[in-house]
Amino acid sequence: MYTTQDMLIEEIIQIRTEIENGVKPYNLKAIRRCEKIERELNSKEFDARSLIKEKYKILKIKKIIDSAEKRQNNKIITLSIYLILGFELMLIFYKFASPANNFLYNLFFFMSLAVLGYLGALTHLYTKVFRATNSFELRALLALIFPIIFLNICKIENEQITGVYLVNLIIFIGGYNTEVIFGVLNKLVDMAKKAVNIPDKDAGIGLRSHSCNELI
Repeated sequence: MYTTQDMLIEEIIQIRTEIENGVKPYNLKAIRRCEKIERELNSKEFDARSLIKEKYKILKIKKIIDSAEKRQNNKIITLSIYLILGFELMLIFYKFASPANNFLYNLFFFMSLAVLGYLGALTHLYTKVFRATNSFELRALLALIFPIIFLNICKIENEQITGVYLVNLIIFIGGYNTEVIFGVLNKLVDMAKKAVNIPDKDAGIGLRSHSCNELI
């Protein structure tokens, strides 16, 4: 398949668009090279040999972007590992070391809920990416996260699951799925309206419509 000048222009525009839309990580070096190649391709006609050179320049740009994206993912993975290990230490302190109703006990309780929600968001991200890449690193991270989720959501007695910690479950699922957060917020809004006797607008519209139908 021959490489044409129009094909290279479309390819470089696609790379630039992906960076602009956040699909690919922002990289100043790659953007400058994209700009230079795009200006050259739009300013003059290239022969076949020159087009091949431009094609390899574009491949180098893609390599720069991919390596930057890989470094960014590695940072997230490293941060996640430290976060998971830190969370496990917090749980040990929270459950075994600190006396109940102690300041540190309450502090670690709040932090454990916050981190549990964040782990829910990480789990959503990792499972989504894992389905596309089948990465061993992501599989290992999910394997680390799962015991924490399991032990903090499930009540275990005599090696049997006897129930769930409802608050922990809601916090984790809220991090995993934003629809749960919106659902809880809507419930809180409804409760607040009832507490201060604010009528529901939709219900009011329904009543007015019903009254108009009766008049007709």
